[in-house]
Amino acid sequence: MSGITMSAIKSFPGMIWLLLMLLSGLSLLVAEEASPKQLAIAVIFAVAMVKAYLVMVYFMEVNQAAAHWRTLFKLWLLMAGCILTIGNAMGAV
Repeated sequence: MSGITMSAIKSFPGMIWLLLMLLSGLSLLVAEEASPKQLAIAVIFAVAMVKAYLVMVYFMEVNQAAAHWRTLFKLWLLMAGCILTIGNAMGAV
């Protein structure tokens, strides 16, 4: 196996994969450098929500599901992110 090639990165799934890797790097940077930590955690949760959305839409093809399933997925993602962020903020008080 020759590793990652430019043609693989230039493909649409390759671009999404590269974006996911960049977002992972952003999360790592924020976790190590950001202050206050509560803000850093909120940013990391937001990045995780974006990454989950990208994976579900572009790799699991939720965008081709019926409209009610797409709506439920988006609501679930929003609720999960809000619950995690609010729960973390309450635990830090």
